[in-house]
Amino acid sequence: MSNRLIDLVGTQFERMTVIERAHNSKRGQAMWRCRCVCGVERIVCGGDLRSGNTKSCGCLSREKARWNAKDMVGLRFGRLLVCGRSGTNRWGAALWVCDCDCGGRAIINGKKLRSGHTQSCGCIKSEAARYIKFRDLTGWESGRLTVAFYIGIDTGKEHMWMCNCVCGGTIEVTHVHLTQRNTRSCGCLKLESSRANLEWINQHQKGENHPRWNPILTQAERVRGRQYPEYSAWVLDVYRRDHFTCQICGHRGSPLCAHHLDGYSWCKSRRTVLSNGVTLCQTCHLQFHSMYGKHSNKHNQFKFFKAIQNRKPRRKRKARVNA
Repeated sequence: MSNRLIDLVGTQFERMTVIERAHNSKRGQAMWRCRCVCGVERIVCGGDLRSGNTKSCGCLSREKARWNAKDMVGLRFGRLLVCGRSGTNRWGAALWVCDCDCGGRAIINGKKLRSGHTQSCGCIKSEAARYIKFRDLTGWESGRLTVAFYIGIDTGKEHMWMCNCVCGGTIEVTHVHLTQRNTRSCGCLKLESSRANLEWINQHQKGENHPRWNPILTQAERVRGRQYPEYSAWVLDVYRRDHFTCQICGHRGSPLCAHHLDGYSWCKSRRTVLSNGVTLCQTCHLQFHSMYGKHSNKHNQFKFFKAIQNRKPRRKRKARVNA
């Protein structure tokens, strides 16, 4: 069998004319740059050209879809009345302009019209959310929540209810979450359960009861590596006092760091004193130590750092322009 390359330059295959040789494919197949009669250039495999699998840049299939599209002007599908053609989408499917009985207008794929998938401009779904399966939930109780009054339909077309919690808070809840009891509080129930789990961990998984307790380490090594119960309790107390919020940028939630105002390495007497700690986010913590280094930090350095950060201009949000 001969492996000699067949020169296809200048040869025409249906609508494609070979211009020049291109690079080989990953499989080693010969590729050719071709120009279609519509003016578009494509790189095509030589085998696909000779076998007839590739006849154009794609315009031929689009034209066939346009020619084979059935004329549906004047036909009715549910609430939609087809009033004209609107070209094709990028896959070559015919699109039709339809008028809805509610007064709206939409451009729909012809296949979805014929299959019954689309029967309106969207008004049927809106009416279903407004009327179907609706009942008054005023006074309904779901866990700690009691429904106060009906708010309306949100952007996601869900019925919204204002609920009062036994802790005194309020929350907006969807109709489905109330009836299925997925939402049972304003968030206080989850917060209390998290606190209870944290207290249980502090009582039963600290020190020698911790699953990763290393009995080989001495107390001096634990203090050097900050792996002792008093230090862990100090970190948690600092976070709670600062409401888990960075005291520089105001970032709330992880990742956080409990920073020592007087350095941990030199001020041994105040290592676990609450007033010697402050909550910082990871970014602000790294910025502080990049400016002042480590192992010799003092309380005054943090004051200067905070003053510098407060003087930095903050980005202003762009005002929305109402059309």
